Amino acid sequence: MSTYRNEGGGTSGYRIRPSGDNFSPRGGTGSGYSSLNVMPESVNHESLTKYTNNSGSEGRTIDLLCNHYKVTTTDKVIFHYDINMSIRKNQTKENKDIRSRSDSLSSSESDEENNTLNKPEIFKNIPYCYDGGNNLYTTRLIDFKGDLKLKEIIPISVNNRTIDFKVKITNVDQISLKEVEDYYRRKQSNLPQKIVSIYEILIDFIVGKQFSVFQRKFYDLSKIQSGKSDLVQFANGFMSGIRMTEVGLSLNLHLKTACILHSKFTMLVELVTRFGIRPQQFPKNQLAEINRLIRHLKMCTKHNSKEFTYTIDGLVPKTPSDVTFVQKDGSEITVKRYFAEKYLINLQEFPLVATKLRGKNSISIMIPLELCFIPENQFLSNSKIGFETQKELLFKSTHAPNVYFNKITNYAKMITSSETGLQNEFGMQIDSKPLSVQGRVLPAPNQTGNRGSFYRPATKFANSKWGVICFDQIQNDQIKLFANQIIEKASEYGIRLEPPHPVINIPLTSSTNFQHIFYNLFMKAEVKFLFVGIPQKNIAGMTSAQIYGMVKFYCDQIYGIVTQCFKSDYINGAPRGYFENFMLKVNGKLGGLNSIVEPNVVRDLPIQMENTMMIGCDVNHPVATEKSRCSISAAVGSIDSYYSEYVASIRVQEKTKDESIRKLDVMVYELLTGYYQRNSQYPENLIIFRDGTSEGQFTMILKIEIPLIQLAINKTGKKINITLIVVQKRTNTRIVMQNADTSGRNPTFNVPSGTVVDGVIVEPMYKMFYLNSHFSPLGTSKPSKYVILRDDLNMTADQIQKLCFYACYNNIRTRKVLSCPTPIRYADLCAYRAKLHVEAQRILEENSDEEIIEQLNSIVHVNENIQNRLYYC
Repeated sequence: MSTYRNEGGGTSGYRIRPSGDNFSPRGGTGSGYSSLNVMPESVNHESLTKYTNNSGSEGRTIDLLCNHYKVTTTDKVIFHYDINMSIRKNQTKENKDIRSRSDSLSSSESDEENNTLNKPEIFKNIPYCYDGGNNLYTTRLIDFKGDLKLKEIIPISVNNRTIDFKVKITNVDQISLKEVEDYYRRKQSNLPQKIVSIYEILIDFIVGKQFSVFQRKFYDLSKIQSGKSDLVQFANGFMSGIRMTEVGLSLNLHLKTACILHSKFTMLVELVTRFGIRPQQFPKNQLAEINRLIRHLKMCTKHNSKEFTYTIDGLVPKTPSDVTFVQKDGSEITVKRYFAEKYLINLQEFPLVATKLRGKNSISIMIPLELCFIPENQFLSNSKIGFETQKELLFKSTHAPNVYFNKITNYAKMITSSETGLQNEFGMQIDSKPLSVQGRVLPAPNQTGNRGSFYRPATKFANSKWGVICFDQIQNDQIKLFANQIIEKASEYGIRLEPPHPVINIPLTSSTNFQHIFYNLFMKAEVKFLFVGIPQKNIAGMTSAQIYGMVKFYCDQIYGIVTQCFKSDYINGAPRGYFENFMLKVNGKLGGLNSIVEPNVVRDLPIQMENTMMIGCDVNHPVATEKSRCSISAAVGSIDSYYSEYVASIRVQEKTKDESIRKLDVMVYELLTGYYQRNSQYPENLIIFRDGTSEGQFTMILKIEIPLIQLAINKTGKKINITLIVVQKRTNTRIVMQNADTSGRNPTFNVPSGTVVDGVIVEPMYKMFYLNSHFSPLGTSKPSKYVILRDDLNMTADQIQKLCFYACYNNIRTRKVLSCPTPIRYADLCAYRAKLHVEAQRILEENSDEEIIEQLNSIVHVNENIQNRLYYC
């Protein structure tokens, strides 16, 4: 279902092009949006409070539109109640039997609880909102004698059986919404997050009644779209959040599209056979592939005249004849015989479906495959869909700016007109017009190294041994022709390469020994750089992603061979422009410089950049469908004055609730040591870009991570300044121009490269700004959010904004400016590469990573031969 990351760049989305008198999206969702050809009407609001010295002045001004909608609040008192619902202990034997047999109670009970509290007759004249869990908010105190029609014990129907629930409601807090007004009138220094949460729960409560909810996003399942694949369909919707801004609270809305399992699949066996395999003959690798899709999906059974719902754990390589269990009378019986005798069902020899009952006494049960039904409208996370489907999902979720803002504004109008009485009770009023903001466009820095040439071609590897191998069924003569193309292209860019050795085809088989292959390449052929062709189809029970991971594991970790992978199909003909991007990465990995910001531009900044190290930090967390429960943290640091060469440090750690980098002191000290080895001195300044954290984790960075960084600095015995900037790449804020730019070939609403917004929509409690460093020719402009948590250098807003803008250049994967600072991008790639190393080791040993943290850290430790090279790019 997955694929390896192609070692290349690229952008995605849609550009607006003129169509008669109207603008319409190129590609996009297919139909003409003539009614959506202009931007919705926007509104200006005066800033109520600002962070001191947060605004810059450099660059030309530009009028913008953003997907924030002003929220006006009034003074109200809110009562917070804790809701606790549990199954009554003294259930009948029949209902206890339900509890022991059906995993569905853990999910169905929760659904029924929510439905019970969402019934208007439960509360008499009490306006309330409920988060679906333990928190309920009202605008009036509940009179438990008169207002509440909820008994202490209430019966709820679960799987056609009645279960008695014990309900306990406790008043835990009283909250004055006047604090919002007091904060913006500067009568108090901060606004508690719990007040913002109340408004978010209120919005979710109102919208959740009209849409289906998946991962806190809202989808309209009445307008499901089909796609190219018969496996999935697509649902459109949006996500919402309340943000603190200079003009008060705002409602931030962002369009989303999700995949759902195709409605044509009603039986689980139908979904299994869709993969082109017979359930009676299930290869191990295909079992893993189907389990990646179905794990954690819902299913139900109906064979015993009652419907039970379960959560799928996965298919197991056991059939009904293989599995036995002990009956109540003490006799042992197979699953196949049990169903034949009790239900008169002759089961096929299909793999059984494993489910797990949750609770203190976790019980695994097996269910015959052909008896499993699939409920409709099941959402699929991105980790469950294949590469081609991911591309189609990206296509369907990308909108031209005018389409995007008209759609999102329609959602805003829907929200403002829904349950207005309840909104008024909570003192909330939403303006359905998006906010107008003013931005500035920073001038782009001059770069050296033009298209068709490198600023500094790699020369150190000119006489080094290199080779080309391919793990696909391709003739050696064809591979030699491809190697000659590499030599010719390298020569055009000023890189001289000797003839390669070896140039060889090694078709994979079930007995292929990767370690033996790379041992011979390293020890006998003495190869320092290797081009590797990866097949795009499953071979010998391995996917392309697994083959790629094995290559990177042995070459990166064991032997220190620098590699550049390519799709084996390209040997017979590469796409136009492929070799140019290919050589960018090759030159960078060999120590060359492709293009850099002109040194004199960087010297205009108020610090000595030649004595400054830029650091990027990132943490790669496992997704729910992965076996690994460990996080991988990576830090990279620049070691040259051009900010083009980096040293890397990686650690594996248990996933923590605060998501801090636990060994950051050790990692930063390794980076500082690498800088010292290169420059014979330590840097005077550290510019640290921290990725992957939300506002709720800023305190953790200040109290845990910055002290760890200081510990690393103390080991050097030097005073080193720290500037730490949190970069949020996945912000839901979008900014576009109010009027289309018609000066180019294709008119566009998207903002120019270097657009900065440091007012109106920024959060007044932080020194921060939004920066759209890159131009988006496709889709809708997506800025990154920069929050300065510490700045020993005391830079002005203009200085730090230019620093962050310049940091988005000098990346070896592209000559263009990135959407985030290059150190952040390198740290992300480095963490991802380490993840591949761990997965490759798991394939070899199949160990649990919770048991071998120290072993995993040795696995991800970077080989010293390539530690200072951009091997992960």
